[in-house]
Amino acid sequence: MSLVKMKVLLVTTVLVFFVVLCTGQSTSENSSFPTLQSDWSYCYQFTWFGPDYDNVTRYNGTCQDYLDETRATDIPCASPIVITYDGTPPDMDYLWDNYRNSILCRRSRTQVCVKYTYYFNNLGKC
Repeated sequence: MSLVKMKVLLVTTVLVFFVVLCTGQSTSENSSFPTLQSDWSYCYQFTWFGPDYDNVTRYNGTCQDYLDETRATDIPCASPIVITYDGTPPDMDYLWDNYRNSILCRRSRTQVCVKYTYYFNNLGKC
């Protein structure tokens, strides 16, 4: 990565939100989604590349492709990669309604959900 072209690299891997289904309703309205069990807990799992990636960004790679291309090390990246229309953080309601099957993973007893944000060269920190 050239120092001249260095940008803020903000990668947020979301293994974040601890989802517990408290409603006793274990089926979804859309039958294409798997049945969620109310006595299990889930985490959202995806990677958002940050505000530099939006609807005009052309990227069709995997997490491994991204890490190889940027020579990034020690940066977590979990599929799927989420890029938003205007570079704002993902709309979780939209992801839940349309991509639930892709962004959820079942949490086991020994796991926790975390949010990991990576700032390159301390840029982008407030």
